[in-house]
Amino acid sequence: MTTTSSTRAKSTQWTPVPDIDKLTILKMFAEGRNPTFVAAATKYSEARVRQVATAHGYPDPDKLAWAVDVVIANVEQAERDRVTEAGPVPQTRATSVPRTPTAPAPTPAPSPSSVPRPAPSAQDRPRVVDRDVDDSPAGAPTADSVRWLIARGGKSQRARTKRLAEKVAAAVDALERALQVEEETRRAAAEAAQAKSRERAARAAQERKIREELEELEKRRAELRRQLRPTAPSRPAPAPREVDPKKVRQWARTNGVPVPAAGRVSVRVVEQYLAASTKAA
Repeated sequence: MTTTSSTRAKSTQWTPVPDIDKLTILKMFAEGRNPTFVAAATKYSEARVRQVATAHGYPDPDKLAWAVDVVIANVEQAERDRVTEAGPVPQTRATSVPRTPTAPAPTPAPSPSSVPRPAPSAQDRPRVVDRDVDDSPAGAPTADSVRWLIARGGKSQRARTKRLAEKVAAAVDALERALQVEEETRRAAAEAAQAKSRERAARAAQERKIREELEELEKRRAELRRQLRPTAPSRPAPAPREVDPKKVRQWARTNGVPVPAAGRVSVRVVEQYLAASTKAA
């Protein structure tokens, strides 16, 4: 026995292991069994079972669990293929009993259900899907629904499937939070932009109002200047040369108007003198 195991271990050409035996080996390794126990239980050499387990992810338990699922799917698909290729089971012909010959009955037309159908090709075969948990009610979401898949994974009897469902649920929750934060950030930025736009519009309206008020004040000031401008005299005042400076000085001294004793008499004094002379006349 030891010699045979050593020979198989040294050989690079392994005999293919059927999927059923491979499934048993992988399940035992996934449950934590050691290679010696698996070899004794499956009647394969320890080197052979170790090689099968290593080729399917051993000692990583997640990879082993994944390999178990794949092998189960392969076994189920092979069973479906076998049943499909075998066709309907022939019925045993009963012992014929001699009867009185009668007129032959007309042959009925074959019904559509009795006509044999060709075996489906590999592309037409249904995809292998785990149906351990298939309690979806009528009208439930399709299998593409993430939440529905998470719910199915949480009800699975396999630990790896449950872990995958938990990881996907955590990732979906994180994605939803990230999208919510992104949406809130976008909304806050849009509100800030709108507030800034309203502030600019209000400032522009205020500046326009101030300019209009300044223009109105400028118009009123110009009108007041026009109204306060002195009117021209009805008749021109006589030129200073037509007035006797001596009389002007004498009038100024008599009425207390400052006037120089010699030199030119100012126009203001002359105007006052003429105005007084006009009133006296």
